[in-house]
Amino acid sequence: MVTGALTFATARPRIGRVIIIAAAEALMRLLALCLVTVGGWSVCLAQPSGYPPVVLSGEHQEQVKVGVGETLPELSLPAVGGEAASPLAERYGEAGTVVVWFGKLDQQTKSLLRDLTPDIVDPYAKRNLAVVPIAVGEATSIEAIKQLGFSGEVLVDAKSEAFSQVGSESLPRVYVLDAKGKIVWFDIEYSLSTRRELAQVLKLLLPARK
Repeated sequence: MVTGALTFATARPRIGRVIIIAAAEALMRLLALCLVTVGGWSVCLAQPSGYPPVVLSGEHQEQVKVGVGETLPELSLPAVGGEAASPLAERYGEAGTVVVWFGKLDQQTKSLLRDLTPDIVDPYAKRNLAVVPIAVGEATSIEAIKQLGFSGEVLVDAKSEAFSQVGSESLPRVYVLDAKGKIVWFDIEYSLSTRRELAQVLKLLLPARK
């Protein structure tokens, strides 16, 4: 009886450690899952604290290859107008970067390009936030883009080879990267809610100076 009691007493701490380890592993697996799907919509669980959640339909989730907490692939792209290709990362800002992928100049894309200067360039350029628009597909006229109010550099992904490493189909889409190049938020297509959440994200990424 004494021997059995001692064996049980010795085993209990070991059982406790096994349970704790198993619980920790389960928690890590849960945290590693960026997305949970509810009613056909996916919500990012790995969203950095305070940032608006990334909520995607099941269809849009299937079109995403790179998400929150990850970095964009190592891509090299030329600028519209024939400049030689250079690494996308060389255009990142010290404080963060907004990468915009767009295709044909439909109404969503026109609205997005119109908003880039007043919403991002004017208030944040001097604070080392970079804006990198990328035209996907057939080369877009830089003059057409300038008429929409954006006069900065535009990169081109003529064969969609770069975009295919990031996602598929739906454009435009916006990715916000932090100072280390990690994605803190993104959205597919462009709407008033996209514009509103993008403004919230940038305020969190670059708080107002006191």
